[in-house]
Amino acid sequence: MSDRPEISVDVAVGGMPAGPASSVNLDLSVTAVVPLPAVRVEVDEMHGGLTLQLVHGADGFQLVPTMDGPDGPSGAGIALELPGVAGGGQLDLDNGEWRGAVTLTIGPIKVGGYALLGPNSFLIVLSGRFPQPGIQIGLGFAVSGVGGIFGVNRRSDTAALTAAVLDGSLGNLLFPNDPERDMPRMLAILPRMFPTQTGQSLLGPMFEINWGGGLFKAQAALILEAPDPVRLTCIGRLIVDLPPDVAVVHLQATFAAIADFSVPEFRLVASLTGSYIVGLTLTGDLLVLIRGGPDATFVLSAGGFHPAVHPPAGVPALQRIGMAIGFAIAELRYEAYFAVTTVSVQFGAKAELHASVADCEVHGWLAFDALVEQVPRVHFTVDISAGVEVRAFGESLLGVRLSGTLEGPAPWHINAHGEIEVLFVSASITIDQTFGDTPSPITFVPHVGDQLATALADAGSWAVHPPAADTDGVVLSPAAAASVAAGAVLHPAGRLELRQRLVPFGLTIDRFGGYAVPEQRWQLDGVRLRAGGALLSPTEIVTDAFALGMFRAMTAEEQVSTTSFSLQPCGGVFSPSGVTALDPRTADFDWDTVVVGPDLSTATLDPGHLAALASLDLVPFVPSAGRPIDIAWPPDNPVSVLPETPAVVVVDAPIVGLVPSALTAPFASSAAAFESARQFAAAGTAAAVVEQWELS
Repeated sequence: MSDRPEISVDVAVGGMPAGPASSVNLDLSVTAVVPLPAVRVEVDEMHGGLTLQLVHGADGFQLVPTMDGPDGPSGAGIALELPGVAGGGQLDLDNGEWRGAVTLTIGPIKVGGYALLGPNSFLIVLSGRFPQPGIQIGLGFAVSGVGGIFGVNRRSDTAALTAAVLDGSLGNLLFPNDPERDMPRMLAILPRMFPTQTGQSLLGPMFEINWGGGLFKAQAALILEAPDPVRLTCIGRLIVDLPPDVAVVHLQATFAAIADFSVPEFRLVASLTGSYIVGLTLTGDLLVLIRGGPDATFVLSAGGFHPAVHPPAGVPALQRIGMAIGFAIAELRYEAYFAVTTVSVQFGAKAELHASVADCEVHGWLAFDALVEQVPRVHFTVDISAGVEVRAFGESLLGVRLSGTLEGPAPWHINAHGEIEVLFVSASITIDQTFGDTPSPITFVPHVGDQLATALADAGSWAVHPPAADTDGVVLSPAAAASVAAGAVLHPAGRLELRQRLVPFGLTIDRFGGYAVPEQRWQLDGVRLRAGGALLSPTEIVTDAFALGMFRAMTAEEQVSTTSFSLQPCGGVFSPSGVTALDPRTADFDWDTVVVGPDLSTATLDPGHLAALASLDLVPFVPSAGRPIDIAWPPDNPVSVLPETPAVVVVDAPIVGLVPSALTAPFASSAAAFESARQFAAAGTAAAVVEQWELS
């Protein structure tokens, strides 16, 4: 590490050096490297500008300076060489966002990661590896690394994550060996995989587990994203190295499994990009897509689709499952695919050899594509292509080519075209033949109505829903409540739901269960809740996903191009008739209060009330232990009981104890009585003022 600072200054001069508007522009760009003890800091491209303009004014010509900047820096780097800690990082400014990578060795632990720091968002991906053999967890498995990913105002992008899996770049995000080396590529795709979105956050742990000392390695990060939408994403990589130190066989599968609960959708995509066996390159992509909602879809594909199939929206182009090996003069390739959609099964393969010596070339191939359908019998179509060509100095010396289509069975149909070329002479032949027995006509015609009636009679097709809230004003007896809970009867304010998945309602069909049927359409008009009752029309239509190819005859092009389900009516929701649930009304409950005696509820008594109190005979009362005093209302103050509302008399200060005879003399005024009670209280004795009749 150099102990001398390094500063690089670039100066650019421009402008208009002549004329009345003469000016000179100076643009400075500074790059500095500052070595400190055990630390090296580098600052990139700090910009500053100065413009000198000659302006003519009242005092003649004047030189007016204008500053521009300084701006920057555009990046910064740091390198550390401390005891037990070594490494560094790089941070660059791109489109107003700081993007960087870090690599550190802290004792035996290696730490690496990436960061995106925006004005209102950030994303951090950090991982650390333990020294071999890691932390043993049993059965030969060991945890060799941990980490995590954390983002605020960031979300995951399904399309970008899928693309990163297919091109293999996602593997460099998890436990990178050299983050600084991979930084330009990773920091270019990270903002696309995790773009900014206000209010969205993501968080997840990251693990690396190995087996057999590195023979097998699994890396994965489980990311939870919330609040809207809620996604659960698992990204990772499976690696097999034989032998672990210098791998002759390297198999790796990068994958991403995404569950998006807002659609809803589950997607699993995996790729073998970067795999090889002793110089034999392996390729191939896998996709499983299960999507609900209005665009319901099911797709399973390993290596892509039949050339005539148009994948549904959101399905990327997939690389064939294959291998390739190259020699000094030749290259051999093999690829295959297998796919299942809602109406078809597809598979195919191709082998190809290309060799060249000087200006001589040999090219040979063999390929087929198969499509299996049900229309209504099992029917398959196989397209075959084969050939070999020999060329020298750009001219064709020999060529044999064959292409054709085989369909079947019962009957078999072959349509083939062959061509032979030798030097400048060529000949071709075409075959178009049908052979084999014609299948016997299908006499069995399923009765859709009978099967639909059976489905409607199945208890699993019906669901009873109680009221959404207790606002119907109906109180059920315990027996009725038990019957409603058991689904035996329908609550008067409840709902009845019908859902069958046998046939879509309202759709004209001509196929059912793989057989041709007369054109027919079934419609749900209503349901009778009891025999002889009125027909109830559905208040809500229930839909489900159906594969239309199972209910309508399709052309071959439609068969291979249809991969999606279609939402079709399959039932409805019904409510009982004759029951009207009114809107709830609010009610105020008032309590009737009867006050016997003077009303002392107010805090302040007016003079009229004070005069009434002064006319009473009051004595101070000191509660003490002794015989209780029996209290009774005098006959001249009867209590009126209101039958409409129950009344409760609450005595604020119970009268118990013995009153000394010296204190029974009445006071002449209420003021004197209250003053006597105050003196008792000041002396530490509790006292209350009561009317004299209470002591009689």
